[in-house]
Amino acid sequence: MDDAGTAAENYQQAKYFDPKNPDAYYKYAMILRGRSPEEAVKNLEELRTQRPDYPVDQLCGRIYYIAQKYESAENYYNKVSDLSKMSEEDITYYAMTEWLLGKRDRSIEICKAGLSRDPRRSGWNRIAFYNYTDLKDVDNALLYADRLFNQSDSAHFISEDYVYYGTALQQAKKWDDAITAFNQAIDMNKDNAKQQAIIDKNLSDVYLQKGDFDNAVVYFEKSVAGKETPSMD
Repeated sequence: MDDAGTAAENYQQAKYFDPKNPDAYYKYAMILRGRSPEEAVKNLEELRTQRPDYPVDQLCGRIYYIAQKYESAENYYNKVSDLSKMSEEDITYYAMTEWLLGKRDRSIEICKAGLSRDPRRSGWNRIAFYNYTDLKDVDNALLYADRLFNQSDSAHFISEDYVYYGTALQQAKKWDDAITAFNQAIDMNKDNAKQQAIIDKNLSDVYLQKGDFDNAVVYFEKSVAGKETPSMD
């Protein structure tokens, strides 16, 4: 009913009458996180005293990830000793946390731990693919791109997938395939002029590396025209 105050009161009552039941702690924490992730985590630390067997570190990591406090999320996720016991949701959040913090190798390690459980999970193949592309590890980037596009279940592709695919293909000097991928990304950003301008610059770079200078200029000019406030740079 979108009445967070009354919900919070009832979850507090639930904690009082059944202090070892984790549901009320977690649901109360999900209410608190919008106002203060720290208060939400403090509430979960109370659960730890009642249920030392419960995966509190995992829940605290989740709270901080959702709150976009990635270093705090990492601190809690790092305390989980056995990745195989983490929920699928938290493996994804953990891998994303490390990717966003620029810790590519660790993010890949977490993805692979998840993929050993479910090799066709698109999210984990995607994050591994992004990481390998960022590392310019071309062979593995294209391997995981194939796993994302052709060997994942229920995959919903986003424009960033094609931007990364174009980048990996560009690194592999597969110019025409890279152009195709970047154009697919543009098709998925028809209503986003800012993003189109970024991708047009990617296309300009590919044409430049390919030696097609006429198209390199065309797409460079498109990129500049798509910027709200182009600079002298």
